[in-house]
Amino acid sequence: MKNLSSLILIPGITFGLAGVANAATTEFSGFADLTYVLSDGVSTGTSSTEGKFDVAAELDIETTVDPSISARIDLDFNTSTASTAGEDSGRIEQAFFDWKSKNEILVKGGVFNNPLGWEAEDAPDLYQVSHGQIYNLWNATTDFYGNNVAGIMVSGTVGPVVLTGGFLNDLAGVAEEQSLMGIVDFTPQNMKGFDFQLGFVTQDIGFETIVDFNVTFEKARLLLGGELFLPSEVVDYGLGVTGVYKITDQISVTGRFDSVSYDIPGFGTATSITFAGSYMLAKNLVVNAELRINDSDFTPVNSAGFGCDVVACDGDIIQLEAIATF
Repeated sequence: MKNLSSLILIPGITFGLAGVANAATTEFSGFADLTYVLSDGVSTGTSSTEGKFDVAAELDIETTVDPSISARIDLDFNTSTASTAGEDSGRIEQAFFDWKSKNEILVKGGVFNNPLGWEAEDAPDLYQVSHGQIYNLWNATTDFYGNNVAGIMVSGTVGPVVLTGGFLNDLAGVAEEQSLMGIVDFTPQNMKGFDFQLGFVTQDIGFETIVDFNVTFEKARLLLGGELFLPSEVVDYGLGVTGVYKITDQISVTGRFDSVSYDIPGFGTATSITFAGSYMLAKNLVVNAELRINDSDFTPVNSAGFGCDVVACDGDIIQLEAIATF
């Protein structure tokens, strides 16, 4: 992490955007995320995360020059007492532009959240505290901080279908190599509440070609989501299912199951079951509680570099969280 250079860039970028505020519409938003690890599943010895607070924040700056052009920068900050590095950090998560042509073709360029996959990147967009295993696999294979990619994407709409193609830096950062991405997003007109996404992305090492299929269904207070992750190497499959039920306007409960089967000697299948509850204290303040039950039939230490931050090691994890948005 180039923490120092990122911190130097932050004030320059902020003042630069503020300078064009008179000629454009600039909006500021973001969040502060406070997490407390009540139990991290470690059963022997001491742990650097259990009984510790973790604090993260994000500042998002978006400028719209005219209806066809916008630019956005997301700045991430972390003050982790549980971090082994033991230092504060600031860094750029996203920095991109969007341009929409007169014939409704959208071009996005820069560093931006990976458009493939079901689970979102930021804490306010999650339905529980932790990310699932499939997101962690995406995050492990993308070279940038967070599950982000760099390059250019072009999207167009044909009836209920959005077609997207991307020419990107190699996901793992391999020199002189590029990744190609293709996505079909489909919202059928005769199946209200359903959204489907099917896509692929290539890379030179690691998972190589990844095919991802995910679906979302929403009706009244119920939301269901499912994802199938199919890379050509390292992993046989990843399967994730999430259900969210909104009991009241303030209270919701979430259940998630995910399973990953590895194609690595000494590895097998890792599963996790997550139960979470959310309570909205105010319009911009929500508290979450999560119990995550992990089970695996292997010890995740190998040359692939996967550790317990990626796969589901054995043990139960309990986390509490408060998220304030602005």
